[in-house]
Amino acid sequence: MSNTTASEKIMDRVAALLRIAEHPNTPGPEAEVALKQANSLITKHAIDEAILRQSQSITERRAISHLTIVLGGGEFRPYLRTIFEVAAETFRVSVASKYVRVDGTPDSEFHMYGANEDVMWLDMLYNMIKLQFLTKLDPKWDNSLSYDNNVYNHKVAGFKWVEIDKIAMNNGHPRRESTKVIDRLDRYEGAREYWERRLQWRNNAFIDEERGEVREYNGFFHALKASYIRHAKLIGDETRVKTQSHEAYRLSFAESFRTTMTERLWAMQRENEAQMDTIPGAALALRDVKEDADRAMWADFPNMDPEEIARRHQAWLDQVEAEKRQREEMLAAMTTQERQKFLENEEAEARKEAKKQRAWERKNTRYYTYDQTALAQGRSAANSVDLSRKAGYAGQGATRGELG
Repeated sequence: MSNTTASEKIMDRVAALLRIAEHPNTPGPEAEVALKQANSLITKHAIDEAILRQSQSITERRAISHLTIVLGGGEFRPYLRTIFEVAAETFRVSVASKYVRVDGTPDSEFHMYGANEDVMWLDMLYNMIKLQFLTKLDPKWDNSLSYDNNVYNHKVAGFKWVEIDKIAMNNGHPRRESTKVIDRLDRYEGAREYWERRLQWRNNAFIDEERGEVREYNGFFHALKASYIRHAKLIGDETRVKTQSHEAYRLSFAESFRTTMTERLWAMQRENEAQMDTIPGAALALRDVKEDADRAMWADFPNMDPEEIARRHQAWLDQVEAEKRQREEMLAAMTTQERQKFLENEEAEARKEAKKQRAWERKNTRYYTYDQTALAQGRSAANSVDLSRKAGYAGQGATRGELG
C-alpha cells in the first residue's frame, strides 16, 4: 500500500469521526469523544509521517509544502498576526512575512513551509479564526437570520442602539418601536407644512396617512433591547453589553480575543508535546521535519537564515563600535570650550527628537479605557472557536475569500 493511499484512508476515518461529531442527533458526550478521537488520529498520523520520513532517502521523501496567504484584517491585522504566528509555532510550520499592498491597502503576505497536513491545517484554522474574529467585530446584517439574532450580533459588536436601528432600516426592517400619537391631522391641517418640517428635522417621527395621525418615535431602543435580550437568553449569554464607545469596545474585544486565543494555542502546543513524549522518537522525527521546513524557507528568504542574521548583526555592532571610536577621536581633538558646546548641542538635539517622538505617539496611538464587557465578549468568542481539525476536512473552503 502506498503512503499516499494510507494517508487518504486515515483522512477518511477522520472525516467519518467528524461527521459523527457534527451530526445534530449525536449526544454531546459522544460528539466530544468523536472529536477527541479525530484529533488524536490526526496527531498520530503526523508523528508516523515524520518517523517514516527519517527512514527514507532524500528522493523518497515527500517535498516540504509551501503555501502563501494574505493576512487580512484591516486595522486589526496586528492582532491577527500574533495569533497566526503562535498557531504556526504550535503546528511546527515555518513562516516568512512580506509587506504587500492589496487594492492599495497595506497588508502582510505570509509564506508557510512544513509538512503538507500541517500547512493545510494552519491555513484552514487561521481562516476559521479570522472569520470568527472579524464577523464578531464588524457583522453584516444577514436576512437569513432572525431579526433578534441580527440585533444581538450588532450589539455584541459594540454598536449603539441608534446605529443598529439605522442598519436594520437600511436592510428593509421598519422600526419595531413603541409609538405615541401626537394628535389627529385634522387638528393640525392648517400647520401641516410646519409639522412636516419639524418631523423631518427631528427624523424621529412619521405621518400615518392611513390612520390620519402624526406618530412620534418614542424610545425605539426599547424594542431593540428586547430583541437583543431575547436572543441572548436563547443562546445562554448572560453578559449584557453596555458600551459607551464603539472604538473602545472594538479594541478591548480585539485585545481580549488575541490574548485568549494565544493562550489556547499554547495549551495545544503543550498537549502535542505531551503526546510526543509517549511515542519513542516522535520529538526527534518532528524536529527533523521542522528543520527541513526551515531550510526550504531560508532558500526562498535568505535574509531569515540564522547565519545571515548573525552576519548582519555583527556588521551592525562593528559599525556602532567604529562610530563610537570616531566620536571619541573627534572629542579628543576639540578644545574644552568646543567640546562643551558640541555636547550641549547634541543634548538639545536629542531632546528635540524625543519631543517629536512623543508627539508622533500621541497622534498615532489611540488612548482608551478598557471596556470590561468587550473583554468578556472577546474571551467568549475566542473560546468558542473549535480548534479541532474538523474545519479542515468536514467543511474545507467554507471560509475562504469571505473576509479580506
